[in-house]
Amino acid sequence: MSWQPTHLEEQRLSKLERLQEAGIEPYPLRVERSHTTTDAKTAFAADEAAEIAVTICGRIVSFRDMGKTVFAHIEDGYGRLQLFVRQEEIGEQSHQIFRRLLDLGDFVQASGLMFRTKAGEVSLRVSQWKMLSKAISPLPVVKEEEVDGEIVRHSEFSNVEERYRQRYADLATNPAVRHVFRTRAKIITALRRFMDDNDFLEVETPILQPLYGGAAARPSSRINFSSTIATSCRMVYSCRMRSLTPARSSGWIKLQMERPRKSSAVCPPISRTASGLIYTIFSSA
Repeated sequence: MSWQPTHLEEQRLSKLERLQEAGIEPYPLRVERSHTTTDAKTAFAADEAAEIAVTICGRIVSFRDMGKTVFAHIEDGYGRLQLFVRQEEIGEQSHQIFRRLLDLGDFVQASGLMFRTKAGEVSLRVSQWKMLSKAISPLPVVKEEEVDGEIVRHSEFSNVEERYRQRYADLATNPAVRHVFRTRAKIITALRRFMDDNDFLEVETPILQPLYGGAAARPSSRINFSSTIATSCRMVYSCRMRSLTPARSSGWIKLQMERPRKSSAVCPPISRTASGLIYTIFSSA
């Protein structure tokens, strides 16, 4: 079934064409960045009297058009920073393009000097900006408000199944989910570093096997269309792991990192074996 754009997507496609007509590349090949949003705020806080010139990149998550002045917040994976875009700073034509052709979810690059607004918010006074990626499909709108010193988020995904099916939108709008992914990656990295430091060997065991075995469950058959070979998905890891156990071993250790089911055929899990140890992490036979 061919893709049919929605009304909002048609509007963004129209803006994409107008950007190209204005001579702006909506998907440039090169990006420049001197600071993250967090680094820029830290540098400014160290010496607010100095002129701190930065170049940052991020996704637009809020947009307030005040006429000749536009306030926009961008996120870059490290934090959030407000852009202060004035017509006198960037020129009328560039300002009109920023006002009319940018949407929430677009990625931009902005350069300028750090300063503090009258409201007290650390911001970037934009002197130059560049389109990095035009978003065609709009993300779910998430609004934030501060209640008793805590940030309360509204309009988040409430349907768990929908969040898993649209993981890209879930990651883009929910910082807590991104934190879980980062934490998991750090844990796996720490485990791998510990194994490497203690002379463990990392090996990969096959997902698809010509002959199933190792459990009493009914095998799941697959056919490799490139070679027309019938294979079965493995049901246990112990068979392949035992074949890697050294002869002098009194036991074996295995670290199994689960991968998404949809990508398991192309991302085989990682296992480790070692001799002289009897220990199990996650699962082993």
